[in-house]
Amino acid sequence: MSNTSYPKGMEKLLSGSVNASTDTLKAALLPSSYAFSVSHEFVSQLGLIIGTAQTLLNKTITGGVLDADDLDFGALAPGSTIGFVVIFKDTGNTFHVARAVLL
Repeated sequence: MSNTSYPKGMEKLLSGSVNASTDTLKAALLPSSYAFSVSHEFVSQLGLIIGTAQTLLNKTITGGVLDADDLDFGALAPGSTIGFVVIFKDTGNTFHVARAVLL
């Protein structure tokens, strides 16, 4: 799958509910078996997340591009096959975290 976004996440970005500059954004790794759905809105809908989601630090937005420090997911479980990276807003509530953009 090429780069795409979650419609509900984009609605949040465009309405200002997600502020990429100031909100806590995290990246999570998903297995290649993940099935993208335009109806997905919350991290709880993703299924298996590989490793631990990492916080994007020192974010900048220049020329329409979001950048941050490089991430280190550390050692992953043997046999892990990464298929996707998702970026989401961490609201502090594990069960109601609005996801923003699938990369």
